[in-house]
Amino acid sequence: MQLHFKEKWLFQSGFSWPAAYALISASRLSYNEPATIEETAWDRWGLLASNFDVNGATGYILHGDDTLVFVFRGTDSVHDMLVDLDILRVPNSVLQGHVHKGFLQTYKDVDSIVGAALESVGKRRVWYVGHSAGGALALLAAMHYADVGVHGVFTFGQPRLLDSLAASTVDRTLGSSYCRFAASDDLVTKVPPGFWHTGVLISFDAQGNVMFEGESLAAPMLMEEDGALSVHEFSLIQSHMKEVPAEMDKMPKEDFLLFEIARFFSDTTRHYTTRYLENIYPYAIRALTENL
Repeated sequence: MQLHFKEKWLFQSGFSWPAAYALISASRLSYNEPATIEETAWDRWGLLASNFDVNGATGYILHGDDTLVFVFRGTDSVHDMLVDLDILRVPNSVLQGHVHKGFLQTYKDVDSIVGAALESVGKRRVWYVGHSAGGALALLAAMHYADVGVHGVFTFGQPRLLDSLAASTVDRTLGSSYCRFAASDDLVTKVPPGFWHTGVLISFDAQGNVMFEGESLAAPMLMEEDGALSVHEFSLIQSHMKEVPAEMDKMPKEDFLLFEIARFFSDTTRHYTTRYLENIYPYAIRALTENL
């Protein structure tokens, strides 16, 4: 399945399937080598790409005539991210609440790069996009530079990173320009426990069908408990992913069932950009065909 990106697909603010196709393509490309990213962006999309890599915070910026797109790559190892993920939070004045400490620390490494690129933004539309942990960084970048103007924020398989106060600030600031794509069986979207989601949710079932339509595509929603794992559940799943032997005969029945669930969710292919691309592609093609 080819990666496609057209600036005109990003002219409309907020949700559209063509925009989703362009931005999941950009996210998929972010996992390639810097030279491949630059070649693909220029040769296929007619856009200049500038890569960045600071202490493991990696991505690139697409510089177009009408758009400026910040693309944040996720972690190289989803398994390692889930095993190492903690539940520490710190206050943040911009979001007027608490956010996940690790994601905020990582974002601070690239904050100056975002700011420098925005100095020459002019009248171009500014977009932020990221997959996995890159989605958390994209959201933080958009919020820290919201005063410059945010045309859209799209994240794919994004983990949770906000407390209720920070989520409310995001909701008030970004509204329906923030769209969060999540597969129902993608474990990353359900962790870490104790944190919130917001944004316009576009959710896919295990077969790649959109689970929410109509009103839900136009209204941000705050979500804490819906689909989130508890601290206990998360701890058990982390134990399973670390391959810690469990004494099954001494384990409570409910914990044993969680280990069975962990085996299902530990298939990290459910989190891959290729899967989100496959889910979005038919909806985008249908929308583009209808608009001919």
